[in-house]
Amino acid sequence: MKYAFVFLLVGLLLGWFAIQSPWLSILFWPAISFLIVSLAYFTGDVRLFGKLTDGSRHWLATAVLLPYLLFARGVWELQILFERGSAWHQVTDRVIIARRLKTHELPESVVGVLDLASEFLDPLGIRSLAGYQAEPVLDAGTLSVESALAWADRVGQTSEGKFVVHCANGSGRSGHVVAIWLLAWQIADSADEAIAMVQAARPSVRLNRQQIAQVHLAHRNCLANRKSPA
Repeated sequence: MKYAFVFLLVGLLLGWFAIQSPWLSILFWPAISFLIVSLAYFTGDVRLFGKLTDGSRHWLATAVLLPYLLFARGVWELQILFERGSAWHQVTDRVIIARRLKTHELPESVVGVLDLASEFLDPLGIRSLAGYQAEPVLDAGTLSVESALAWADRVGQTSEGKFVVHCANGSGRSGHVVAIWLLAWQIADSADEAIAMVQAARPSVRLNRQQIAQVHLAHRNCLANRKSPA
């Protein structure tokens, strides 16, 4: 919710400046952009970002949100400029957790990518992979348990190759999904163990309360499915 208030404040501030002078009216564009992003966080509606499952973005969303998207990209580029750790870490033989990757950073033998970042697009070289798919999630948000478990089944049924799970920085969004996969595959016996395993592989992973709760919910779901009669 803090993102919603921050972007609301920025949008209102830009709007206030825009009405002070005709010369500043161009600021209405970023004001609207940030206000729409704020609305997305207030409502939890990631569709307002306009990102599609093939990793592209609807042209109208790009046009309206461009000021925010450029701002977010600039912040991200600064973050990786001063990045000390690796862009990606291997959690299991099959699963890699990562921040958003540039094409040359993609590990070898990758057959699939699960892109969770709603605010960024992956490079075309990554989106063109046959096993690429976007499941946009708001920053600090969660993927539904059903979707996370469906992806666990999909990856588990693939005979060979590695899968990359990434968000913007390879922390909360990607971290909680990989933890759910570890539970689905019975590699971890509890939600806390699954989270600890992900954090051991990538120390920068930090899950918020909502994401931790989602991992625990997924664990209960997995246990219930195992107890269900065939």
